[in-house]
Amino acid sequence: MKTNLKKQIAFAIIILCAIAIAAGILFLKQKGIGESLAVSQKYNAEKDIEEAMDKLKSGTGKADIITDVQTTDNVVALNFKGMSSTETNKEILKLLKQHGIKSTFFLPGIQAAEDSFVVKEMVKDGHRVESNTLTGTKNLEKEEQKELVTDFCRTNNILESITGRAPELLMCNSTEYTEKLLEAAEASGYKAAVNGSRYLSYQSFKNYEQVLAYVKALDGGTILTVKLDGPLEKDEYTKDEKPAPDKQADTDITEPENSSLPEEERLVQVVGWLLKALDEVKVQAVFTADIENYQDEDFQKDFTDYREKNNGKLAEVYTRITTDKNLLSFSFGGIGDKEKLREILDFLKKNNLKATFFVNGDDLLNNRDSIRTIIEQGHQIGNGGLTGKDITSGDFNEICFEIYKWDKLLKENYGIAADVFMPAYGKYNDTVREAVSALGYKLVSYSKNPITDNNMTLQEIKSYYKNGFSSGDVIFFRLDYYSDILKAVTDTYELAVGQKFQFVSVKALLASHSVMTAENSDTSKPTNNTPSTGNGKNPSESSTENEQEKNIVKQLRERNKGKLAVETSTVFTTDKMLSYTFTGISNTKTVEDVLDKLKKLGAKGTFFVTEEETGKYASVIKKISDGGHEIEICLNPSREKDFDTVCKSILAVQKAVAEICGQKPALVRCAYVIDMPKEMLEAISSTGCRVVWQDLNFVSSFVGKNGTFKDVANYVYNEGNISAKRGEIVFFRLDYYKDTSLIGKLLVDFTKKRVDTIAYSDNGKYASAYEVKPLKELLACKAAYAYPAVSGSILTSVKDKIYPGHLSDLSGEELFDALKKRYIGNPDIVSAALPGFTEDELTQLNKEGTFTEDKVLFLTFDDWGSDKPVNQLLYVLQKYHVKANFFIRTNYLTSNPNLLRAIAEGGHDVGSHTDEHLPFADSKTLQAEDDVKGEYTSITKREAAKRKADLQLSYNKLLSVIGDVEVGGKPALTTIFRPPTLAMSKLGMEAILDMGFSHIVSGDFDPHDYAAKDAQELADRILNGIKLEDGSVRGLNNGSVIVLHMSDDSSTPNNKNDITAEALDIVIPKLLQQGYSFARLSRYLSGK
Repeated sequence: MKTNLKKQIAFAIIILCAIAIAAGILFLKQKGIGESLAVSQKYNAEKDIEEAMDKLKSGTGKADIITDVQTTDNVVALNFKGMSSTETNKEILKLLKQHGIKSTFFLPGIQAAEDSFVVKEMVKDGHRVESNTLTGTKNLEKEEQKELVTDFCRTNNILESITGRAPELLMCNSTEYTEKLLEAAEASGYKAAVNGSRYLSYQSFKNYEQVLAYVKALDGGTILTVKLDGPLEKDEYTKDEKPAPDKQADTDITEPENSSLPEEERLVQVVGWLLKALDEVKVQAVFTADIENYQDEDFQKDFTDYREKNNGKLAEVYTRITTDKNLLSFSFGGIGDKEKLREILDFLKKNNLKATFFVNGDDLLNNRDSIRTIIEQGHQIGNGGLTGKDITSGDFNEICFEIYKWDKLLKENYGIAADVFMPAYGKYNDTVREAVSALGYKLVSYSKNPITDNNMTLQEIKSYYKNGFSSGDVIFFRLDYYSDILKAVTDTYELAVGQKFQFVSVKALLASHSVMTAENSDTSKPTNNTPSTGNGKNPSESSTENEQEKNIVKQLRERNKGKLAVETSTVFTTDKMLSYTFTGISNTKTVEDVLDKLKKLGAKGTFFVTEEETGKYASVIKKISDGGHEIEICLNPSREKDFDTVCKSILAVQKAVAEICGQKPALVRCAYVIDMPKEMLEAISSTGCRVVWQDLNFVSSFVGKNGTFKDVANYVYNEGNISAKRGEIVFFRLDYYKDTSLIGKLLVDFTKKRVDTIAYSDNGKYASAYEVKPLKELLACKAAYAYPAVSGSILTSVKDKIYPGHLSDLSGEELFDALKKRYIGNPDIVSAALPGFTEDELTQLNKEGTFTEDKVLFLTFDDWGSDKPVNQLLYVLQKYHVKANFFIRTNYLTSNPNLLRAIAEGGHDVGSHTDEHLPFADSKTLQAEDDVKGEYTSITKREAAKRKADLQLSYNKLLSVIGDVEVGGKPALTTIFRPPTLAMSKLGMEAILDMGFSHIVSGDFDPHDYAAKDAQELADRILNGIKLEDGSVRGLNNGSVIVLHMSDDSSTPNNKNDITAEALDIVIPKLLQQGYSFARLSRYLSGK
């Protein structure tokens, strides 16, 4: 018995030991320590852990946090977290490849090591692999920093060994990103931790319809993460979500369509639905590391200044727009239903009606064809707010943003402006009225909304009008709300026409309202019933009118307090628009021809008319106005120079034009440019007007009145007029040349060759086109800016940065140390092209032309060009959300500051490329920019001083245009310098850095775009490498600085795309697919 008892005790001890060992293994696995011995031995991270702990002790900083961004772009960062079985992982990769989508996989290190083949497939397919910690442990904020560093470094070691790239991003499970954790993450090599807002699992959806609705509701800039292992945790649901239906207890629901499938098959099905929905809704999936590039700074805009300037004014609310004419207006919303929109547009066209369509931001971005059709048919586009939601609960800033961002999208995408805003459901309060006033809009609601229930019958809708219509009624229909909307609108139209009403746009209704108001307040009209004399006036009327006129002029002068009118020749704006202006409408044959040409071109002009012309050519003015053109004021300086005469003439033209066509002129010029005397400018200011001249003048006394097309073209055009310019004012005098068809020919030629050619031909569509708009619209554009920049508006971070003396305290080794840290050369550079350096110093200079091993490329553009190449480059860069670096040669900059401003506002870095292109190493012979074989000597001290002055001038010119522009909270203007040649003397380098420039960057990859015959040739050079003289090929590398140019391909206008822009359109998507990203140099090179 004792023996049996001993055996039983021994057996029990063995069982207990086994249980203890099993429990220990389980615990270790949960802590990330119990991975297989093979994994532990293969991936040894002790050295990394030691280095990270040393960094942690030195207090180097903490990792950033990447969260959702705010953007109007239809883009999400698509992630997968954890790992499923090998077969499931392969199926998901297959789906991603089928849909052409790249994503980021956040993988636990141990699982990655155990399934390294699949991880390598992820990388091979162009996906990015980042860290999900060692084992996906939760609540890591509770761990000590030593344990965190150990976990992170071991994970990094595993993932880098498999993929060849160290992870830069960290995603933890159910963990709070505390300062302690972020410090450990940064010390371990992570740039940022990811905190996504949306998570999905195999349980998230029952069918495709649910997925489609989910994707349609996603905000642009969302970080969307799919879990590959298990259901969602409680913290992974958003506030408005509940656990998946099949996870809820005691819930009576329909069984999910995929509930009978195994978990992994359900996961594959959900991923397939998700990718299909992303395609259908046209959502672009991007890498999480790149999502911050899509942050729209407008979402952070502060409208406090707008509020202060508005001084508490509330916008007038127009529901019924009072008018003395039998006019009504149709207004529409809900244009997303394309079939119903087509029916309504056909109806309007058939009946020759103009209406107003109030659209939201989603319409502007995703219903582009519909918007263009509405515009082309001559209808008005009204501001329906960015989201089209009820804004009455928002604060002032939120309401302003709804209106402002919509306005900006309209101008950027369609090149037109709007001035009427209709809030959702017509609802407003005083905060809405204040915001609308602050932004210069008119607040429009509606007086009739006949369809309040989508189940109403047509007879019930007709009964709504039992009390008839009132002049000025705004009748609103939502196209996507009622099934038979066409019949409802048709019935409304027939009822109104039967009561002798006509339909116009809200804009025309407001114009009629303004004219009526002006007429009713006209103090020059008699108000009594005294019998008139033979000339239509009562005996005392003439003297009374003269006295009234004198009093009005006197009052205007007193109120003006001596101010002089502003004179404008160029409109400083980044909007892609320009204006055609005309005088001399007495030449009616030329007017007829020009109006016909403008109509065919789809352009709107501005016609300046004299007081005499308003009397003699009222019908011509009416015809011009009916064509959608603008009427303004032309003065005759031979008769109208003193205050009273000028003032009376302006008032007379304003009154006559209002009576003829309902417009109110406020712009003034003469038929030719004069130096206006002060009294003239004072009178113009007193009437609330401004003076406008021109940039480009097609009238030439040098050519003479008998001039031919060739004569005028040869005189007007030069190398600086290859393209039209943003904000340009072009002037044509209609009554100068004897050939009545000449102005029309010049007009068409300029438009076809110098305006239309600026657009980029993208798959048959003309993108980023410039438009010809009336002058008031150009002057009122919201993209206007002050030039030169007001001193107080210049950012302190760029002000007073460039001046001599920055190296004055350095000498010897300290001086050379500063040079070598801040010079980034070129692989072709040889010692002879770097005169002044010792042999030992030459070995220490950076001649590789790169400065980082990150898989990033830097696009750089040198020199300067016309609007065509720069506009097309900006379009292609924006198309792929790529930021670049522009180094400007500034000697021609002041003739086109708008172009530089557009570059900066596009989010790109701007740096100096000198003013006069003076070299920083001397040569006995004239050498090309990239020549390194010539005989070079150092520049002299006198030459160094001359170059310093050139650098100062160049930087100051840049500062005057973009000194107040920020990109992502950082100035667009940098102190990074691109030298004019590769050759660089030591004294030249010292001169540059002594002026305060932070870095000199030549770059490693120059595909000689200026020598390429076509875009494909250049694209091949960039993708396949540059063939060197020794027969070898230099390809792109991680961190390559690509040297390109923004100059024109040709000195004469043509319809071909810019070679460099088109080549980048080929190259960029391929490089992105290869896993490259693009960055601004300032992201890596900052400070000194």
